[in-house]
Amino acid sequence: MSENLYKIFMAIHMREDKIEKSSGELKKSVKEIRRKKDSKMAKFQSLAVAAALCFLSTLSFTVADQFIVEGKVYCDTCRLGFETFATYYIREAKVSLECKNRSTHMVTFNGEGTTDAHGTYQILEVTGDHADDICEVALLSSPVEGCNEPMKGRAKARILLTKDNGIISSVRYANPLGFYKKNPLPICPKIVQQYNILS
Repeated sequence: MSENLYKIFMAIHMREDKIEKSSGELKKSVKEIRRKKDSKMAKFQSLAVAAALCFLSTLSFTVADQFIVEGKVYCDTCRLGFETFATYYIREAKVSLECKNRSTHMVTFNGEGTTDAHGTYQILEVTGDHADDICEVALLSSPVEGCNEPMKGRAKARILLTKDNGIISSVRYANPLGFYKKNPLPICPKIVQQYNILS
């Protein structure tokens, strides 16, 4: 009986050794799998960071070298020289953008734009940094009969087209440009009174 118990005890002990050995091997396998997984994850993260940096550098280059110029064109219905509640914005008015070097006066860029139904124009793909240039948007024409005389002081607008001024956006907004209405509206005297222009 005691001999049988001894054999049983030895069998159990041997199984425990095998289980412990298998458990150790399993732990090693798990560690190895985790190590490989961490290594792959690190490589993936490195590639992702590299791709993001590459994209951002391309994006910053594109933004730095290209601008959009936007502005509005209106009809000064009272010939007052500024916008009032009687002002309306002109559709299909044409404007030009020209940049000239400050020193040589050579033209470095020119383009044109046409206003939409809200009197807003956009001149797209203005390329290059124009820190050394004088850039101006100017009125070209108005399709409105009776409101096609360029306003004094509002026929041109200077605009800075450079990244050196701290503006991050590639969109540049020009001051509104306007045409005088040939014959002021009947409501204009009331507008003059409202703004106390003659007082």
